[in-house]
Amino acid sequence: MSTYKMKDYVLSILGIGVGLACFKVMGTVSSPFMDPIVAKCTQGEYQNHLERIKTNDLLPYEPILGGGFVCLITQFLGALKESYPAGLLTWGAVVLCSFPISLFLGVEGGHSGVRGPLRYPATVGLLAQFLGIGVITPAVTVPSFIFGRTSSTKFGSFHSDRPKHAFYISIFVTLFSLGNFILDKGSTAWRLNAGILGGPVLALLPAYYSFSPCPPSSVHDEHSVSSAKMDIYDKNRAILEYRKYLKYAGALSLIGWMYLLFLSYSTYGTELSSIWDALWSNAHPSVKFMTLDTTGFYLGMVLCLGAENVIDMIKCMALAPLVGPSAISFVLLQKPNLQAILSHDDVVASKKND
Repeated sequence: MSTYKMKDYVLSILGIGVGLACFKVMGTVSSPFMDPIVAKCTQGEYQNHLERIKTNDLLPYEPILGGGFVCLITQFLGALKESYPAGLLTWGAVVLCSFPISLFLGVEGGHSGVRGPLRYPATVGLLAQFLGIGVITPAVTVPSFIFGRTSSTKFGSFHSDRPKHAFYISIFVTLFSLGNFILDKGSTAWRLNAGILGGPVLALLPAYYSFSPCPPSSVHDEHSVSSAKMDIYDKNRAILEYRKYLKYAGALSLIGWMYLLFLSYSTYGTELSSIWDALWSNAHPSVKFMTLDTTGFYLGMVLCLGAENVIDMIKCMALAPLVGPSAISFVLLQKPNLQAILSHDDVVASKKND
């Protein structure tokens, strides 16, 4: 039975507060752009979506990928594309955050005995798609991370393919995100890409975790679990895989962050006021929305780390301006419960099983 400290309750309340604040401010700053779009995409009687597009001067969208919501998100992604480079900076920051954060939360949700939303990433992903990942991560994931795990869960094993699957999900998100800014906005490819990227299809990718489920309760009972399954849930092998993909996630996040810093410097120079104007005070509502989304997303992860070690939380905040989201990978790789004692034979056997 887990015992909770005052810190756990404080961090949970902070997470809910951050999520609610993001929800409130995101709604306020985006409403001048989004409210008319919502009306155009959902109201009125039309024979088909083509008539709706023509009548309301909307960007073409693919209704089969999510109906009115895809209409809305296609207009939103189109506005971000037109707001280059600010749109790329803010959306890109969310994507870079997703590498270490999705890996961390995917693995934490893959332990045996996990309860609550943390165990159901596809459901959480859908909520994040509709309300904003900067709202759901602090308001839902943080309390679930703190109160949804038991003592045995925190130090138990997980499916050794879980880190790989989490990493692949982030790769898919990255590819579709690049498509939004690279493809011609008037092309069918861009329209399909936008519908997948912003609609429910991509949000359901965590269903891929069904191929790396939580360990059964009898995983340590050698008489009831096959040797092959025991090997899949071997703690050393799982941690070895986790560390490997944390390094990959950290490297890609760092490379991406360096590019975003270069893009920011080449466009706005070193004047913080110019950057502030571009990303907030004089930004398009879609850019303001994504600035808050990124902030809430990262703060949610930082609060999760703070639940285990406040020093880790401080490190992530201090390193973020320099190395971006890769700070999360760096901090996670230093955690004691990821320092598995791996013999040479363990490593060789693990590589043979890949």
